[in-house]
Amino acid sequence: MCRLTVIFCLVTNNLFAQTSTAFTQITLFNAVSSNGKDFIINADYVQMLSGKAAINAAKKAGEAEYDINKKKDTVWYVPNDYFVVNSNKAIRQLQLLSSAIIYLVKKGGSSVVKSTIARLKNNFEGRLFKITIKDNEIIKIEEIYTP
Repeated sequence: MCRLTVIFCLVTNNLFAQTSTAFTQITLFNAVSSNGKDFIINADYVQMLSGKAAINAAKKAGEAEYDINKKKDTVWYVPNDYFVVNSNKAIRQLQLLSSAIIYLVKKGGSSVVKSTIARLKNNFEGRLFKITIKDNEIIKIEEIYTP
């Protein structure tokens, strides 16, 4: 009986390890704050679409743009070939690990550079980020360049 209990514990621990995999999410940040001990990110999960999916979503939202070509056909498009969909306005409070890796778009450029929580705290409004989350904690932040 005792041996069976040990095997059960090992199986349970293995199952827990499988559920703690990391995943990425595109997000907007509503707030970056500190409670004195940890940094907390208020994240709004969004979808960043491109191509036909972006055009279709923008048309549905009434935000697609169009031109009339020489053949008098309507040509639909979205500026910069991307459209952000925010179908669920729920705000999630996520802890930002102090060891998290942060990449922000270089000022005046389009490439990302390694950065700090202090810079992120002052430069997040209206920007898109891809975050990596593991065990409900942010382990990586990458700002997405948007023209």
